[in-house]
Amino acid sequence: MGLIVYGAAQVGSFDVIFDEATSLGAIDLEEHNNGEEKEYHVICQVEDFGRIRDALYEKFSDGVTARLSWRPKQKVKPASELP
Repeated sequence: MGLIVYGAAQVGSFDVIFDEATSLGAIDLEEHNNGEEKEYHVICQVEDFGRIRDALYEKFSDGVTARLSWRPKQKVKPASELP
């Protein structure tokens, strides 16, 4: 999956980046609070990553990070944590 992260101060509000990201074809937008500042994580398909990253760069400049990432489909507890 593609992951593009912007700080809240850089984009204004959740609604602003939500509208832009969804119009570009992003599959999800998550709001995170890293303790210092809210961050917005734009999630997209790998095949859409470059196009969405470039369009967001044109609108908001460089984000905190933009990279291809992996997320598990299912979370599994380690055997040591099972009852």
